[in-house]
Amino acid sequence: MSNNPKEMHSKIKEIYKKGFFDIGENKYQFSKMPFKKAKKIFAYLTSIASELELGRLGFLDSPKFDDEIEPLLFQYMLFDGFKIDTIDDHFDEYPSDYIEFVTMSIQGFSAPFLPE
Repeated sequence: MSNNPKEMHSKIKEIYKKGFFDIGENKYQFSKMPFKKAKKIFAYLTSIASELELGRLGFLDSPKFDDEIEPLLFQYMLFDGFKIDTIDDHFDEYPSDYIEFVTMSIQGFSAPFLPE
């Protein structure tokens, strides 16, 4: 992503408007997330934004991510039309998708909160 906040916000909003993103040949789709749950994702993004920009992914091993954020991502993101939390061992089959999936989905679900 760009270091220019306006450009970065624009790219994130484009992904969300499109409704999906591709990782390799895999297509991940956003489903409708209720406001309060999306707000939780956005608040989390603001708390990890500087780490994310620096490529530091230690937050992936935090209790908050494990217990609150990842389950929301899995519940509201679709793969082949199915919610990821209903697919047994999805990321065991596609482990190289995981990091990009997390970063793209967190940012995508935060898009509605970003300024124009």
